[in-house]
Amino acid sequence: MDQNLDPFNGKYGRLLEIKEIGSKDYVTTEVSFTKREPLRATKDEATGWKWGPQRLLNEAHALQIVAEKTSIPVPKLFEHGYDDQGRYYVTMERIHGLSLSEAGKECQMVGAGVGHATSGPCNECRQTARHNADTFIREQVLPQLQQLSSNETGLNGFLLPPPRIVETREDRECWPVKKSGSKIYVLIHGDLASHNISINRSTLEVEHIYDWEHTAYLPAEMELELWCMEGREYYDLFKNDQLIESEISLITP
Repeated sequence: MDQNLDPFNGKYGRLLEIKEIGSKDYVTTEVSFTKREPLRATKDEATGWKWGPQRLLNEAHALQIVAEKTSIPVPKLFEHGYDDQGRYYVTMERIHGLSLSEAGKECQMVGAGVGHATSGPCNECRQTARHNADTFIREQVLPQLQQLSSNETGLNGFLLPPPRIVETREDRECWPVKKSGSKIYVLIHGDLASHNISINRSTLEVEHIYDWEHTAYLPAEMELELWCMEGREYYDLFKNDQLIESEISLITP
């Protein structure tokens, strides 16, 4: 099959883009967004992306649970499974909002006639968006996720720790599930950073939380306040061996 052909044959509107980023493919249509394994994964060639099918299935499970058991706004799950070329994929609603990490790069209020800046970055929009996100996450997202608990880590028998752990401990073949006598583990997003938070362009309020690939039942303290961090501060966590080893000790059976 031609890589440039719509894998859904118009089911989700016009195909806009198929983007190959090495470890995975992104397929965007008018109404959907798909993550899928690259074709070479079906030939057992290296992709730099361990546990591809498990990751995508984990995201599908997370979207289902959060949509069914909370009021947290997440992309609607459309479908998931293997395509006719043997690649696992997950297809969800396409999100049109502005990511929190991009908020403030320009003034969003110009069209409303109350612009803070006519050109260039807008600190007022940035501060408003980040304040709104911080309030929403602390008052809505975290309390609802922490009401969902389990006596074992992971999700449906699979554990994918946060990126700062997975991407710096690549020699690990798997992350075994840890069990407890009581439900001490709570559902965490796992990568609740500004680039995974969608903001309404007009109101600067949170519209969606997305990228639930690393969702798992884990100790609550592992949901770090990533949404408050700037890019450099976020990536500095990947170099914090003391933090990473401490977190690994929490989840090691």
